[in-house]
Amino acid sequence: MEKVLVTGGGGFLGTEICKQLKDKGYDVTSYSRKSYPHLSKMGIRCMQGSVTSREDLGYAMKGKDAVIHTAALAGVWGRHKDFYDANVVGTQNVLDVMETLGIPRLVYTSSPSVVFAGKDITGQSEEELSYPTQSMGSYPDTKVEAEKRVLATHGKKNFVSVAIRPHHILGSGDPHFLPRIKEKAKRGMLKKVGDLNNMIDVTYVGNAALAHILALEALTPRSPLGGKAYFVAQERPVNLWEFVDTMIDKFGLPAIKGRISFQTAWILGITLETVYRTLGIYKKEPPMTRLIAFSTARSHYFSHAAAKRDFGYIPRVSLEECMQKIMR
Repeated sequence: MEKVLVTGGGGFLGTEICKQLKDKGYDVTSYSRKSYPHLSKMGIRCMQGSVTSREDLGYAMKGKDAVIHTAALAGVWGRHKDFYDANVVGTQNVLDVMETLGIPRLVYTSSPSVVFAGKDITGQSEEELSYPTQSMGSYPDTKVEAEKRVLATHGKKNFVSVAIRPHHILGSGDPHFLPRIKEKAKRGMLKKVGDLNNMIDVTYVGNAALAHILALEALTPRSPLGGKAYFVAQERPVNLWEFVDTMIDKFGLPAIKGRISFQTAWILGITLETVYRTLGIYKKEPPMTRLIAFSTARSHYFSHAAAKRDFGYIPRVSLEECMQKIMR
């Protein structure tokens, strides 16, 4: 029985990965900062620790055959050092401990935000999009650096790695996308941005987890996916603001009133980030940031042909089924 460690196993995506691995007969260990009784009830071994601790990582990784590294600090605002420590230092620690212990296979959870550069992305593939030269915020910047390190390590000392870039993960228990929309809508702080024609990718959490496991099972020294990054989603982009309007209506929240242009949002984001940083305000999120401006006003959907070709990724849960699960 193959032994797999999932960092961040108690998180939204990590839990689904652990569950699907367990259902397929893997020996699964979750490594997270907190205790997660729901994982223990599934028969999953749980270990507590931080990815910033090599000692704890070494103890958790001992005897494992592969690692799925989902642990990360996500968000649109915060201290750069906090993002760097969790996303870059943490990922480097995972790589170093795996090398020390001779663990040969790593599936890394990346993000499509690593290619955000302020312009529309309309169905391009991994090969057509490069890392941006301008900063979009601490989260995407540190995910770029972490992904680069993961992929650069591929092929050294029989080590193989792959990065998966799921976009806007949705499902019951989603801690980011829908909760942010609901919170701002309740407070009357949600405004539409841009021309309202922007299309985006979304991904059901079960499909995102499936992509990681398919990649793990296809990852060998001779497989085509080693050392590459792959976009995965529902293969069906949605109009962001129509999607948001539908969610707000279903949740019985007030309709969004007001709209601002992308240019206004972008300038406001830069200004507020500067003010908050100067005043040392990091616990409270600015109403607008560069990343929020891009995410809400620009199109960002991708080709998933490479994931289908190289490791057989096809979404098993449709968008309609996903929405039914969310609304239960």
